[in-house]
Amino acid sequence: MKFQHLHADWAVIGHAAALLSTAGWLLLMPALAAGLWRVRQRLARERQQLQGELARIFEQLDLLRLDAQQGAIPVASPPEVPVLPAAQCDSRAQGLGGEYGQHASDYHTAARLAARGSSAAEIAERCGLVGGEARVLVALQQARARRAEAA
Repeated sequence: MKFQHLHADWAVIGHAAALLSTAGWLLLMPALAAGLWRVRQRLARERQQLQGELARIFEQLDLLRLDAQQGAIPVASPPEVPVLPAAQCDSRAQGLGGEYGQHASDYHTAARLAARGSSAAEIAERCGLVGGEARVLVALQQARARRAEAA
């Protein structure tokens, strides 16, 4: 046979395998690095979005605090109101006379106006709410809209 002079040199085979393995990793590294870079960029964008949302929440809290300091928001604790299921809330609010029934319908109207995209100033004026309450309703509606768009 012609190939009788060839014999297996395991040291050479081992070096060749190591060289091929290293070359494979060198070819694979750019793809891994690009994937990690994309993940890092996505996480950075998400962190910026969360920081922006957190900043808006703190801004709303500061506005509410300022309204409270200026006396626009009464500081006295509200009366104890029992928590009812949603179906009973609407019928109970309509059946109550005086102050509580009026406030409940004002909040329902304000919530509907916020859902239609009205500004906080317009809601406060039309429903007789404090500016901070109207801003909170608008902020909640915007958060619901963002969550609905994301889903």
